[in-house]
Amino acid sequence: MGDRAPRIHTVDALGDPLAVRDWGPEEGVPILFWHSLGPASSAAFAGVAAPALGERGFRLVAPDAPGFGRSPGLAADEYAVTRLVERLLAVRDALALVRPVLMGHSWGGVVACHAAAARPQECRALVLLDSGHVDYADWPGADMSKSLEELVAESEASRVRAGGLDELRAEVERDVSTEPWIWEAFREGLRVEPDGSVVGVTTGSVRGAAMYWLVRAHPSETWSELEAAELPALLLLATEPDDLRERNARAAERFLAGYPSAEVVALEGCGHSVFTDLGGRLGELVGDWLRLHARP
Repeated sequence: MGDRAPRIHTVDALGDPLAVRDWGPEEGVPILFWHSLGPASSAAFAGVAAPALGERGFRLVAPDAPGFGRSPGLAADEYAVTRLVERLLAVRDALALVRPVLMGHSWGGVVACHAAAARPQECRALVLLDSGHVDYADWPGADMSKSLEELVAESEASRVRAGGLDELRAEVERDVSTEPWIWEAFREGLRVEPDGSVVGVTTGSVRGAAMYWLVRAHPSETWSELEAAELPALLLLATEPDDLRERNARAAERFLAGYPSAEVVALEGCGHSVFTDLGGRLGELVGDWLRLHARP
């Protein structure tokens, strides 16, 4: 399935360093990807989807968002989606990526929608992985009344912590997957303390700020612009558990009302963590669709 080891760059993005992972042929059609809040870094996408994309002639470029993986964190205001879009486009410019496909998962889908709307004619296509089809302010559990400080405190309380790497790996293999690439992705976002204990790299300040601004961003505002620009789009939807299937079906109807040319595919047997559930099929599915539908 090709080489899973990425090239890693440090890119100046608006004066701040971003770690960027880069797989596939350098002359390949570029895909610029922004990850979700869930994984520790862009490595979560790499181990499973990048090889199949590379085999299909695509180059996958994926920054570690600020405060995730190998990228340092930033001040809270820098997590506003408009600022994240500027950083994503700065990566594109720094690596001279010509008319990339924009792709994102969860949080990343919101960033990708806004980035595509900012420069639709400079994109080949948009790929949304269970995201971008809903405003998170409308999602069950969203609470717009929570302050930034409250979200930071909650995020810090839920930060990954364990007595050691072996203990945490056992939990991951029990609760998530025994696939080696899953652990490699988790490991990218962990710091081992002097006493041998483990803590997540992503702090409550980073995650809380990202969540605060995420619910204040509205991908629905971009749909009509993307439709008018005739930008090809693929939305892959989770179908498990049943309540998510129902919510996604309703959200997809609204999405298609605003972006009727988009293609929506329900992924049977797949939850929100599309990488874990689909494995290498994800890269195959996305790559095959892009070869048929992306702008030349």
